[in-house]
Amino acid sequence: MKLRFVIEDSKLLDIELVGASGLELIGSNSTLKEVLETKLLIENPAKTFACSMKASELDNVDEETLVIHAHSADTLAKVWAIKPQDEAGEPSLNALMLLRNALMLLIKAELEIDMLLSKQKKA
Repeated sequence: MKLRFVIEDSKLLDIELVGASGLELIGSNSTLKEVLETKLLIENPAKTFACSMKASELDNVDEETLVIHAHSADTLAKVWAIKPQDEAGEPSLNALMLLRNALMLLIKAELEIDMLLSKQKKA
């Protein structure tokens, strides 16, 4: 599966998941957890963006929209990083690992904001 950014009037309106048929469980004795861990892989949006650029699929996209695509892909690529120092992230990850990484990033961001606010109150 891949993520597709919906951009209109220079604004990111939505992120759509494309490529899943919903048939991942048919003919399988796997549990939902096993399917999410092994069959439902989502491609790193930075990889998708790079491949689209290389294939000239974005040649007719205006520069402002292209910047939004690039920034969105680069920002979300952090969720595909298994280790914090791995900025580019993995080429694809399963849905459960992505959820785990997104939750970790959310908690870390909240803690950083709280610490900054606490420092400002003391100053």
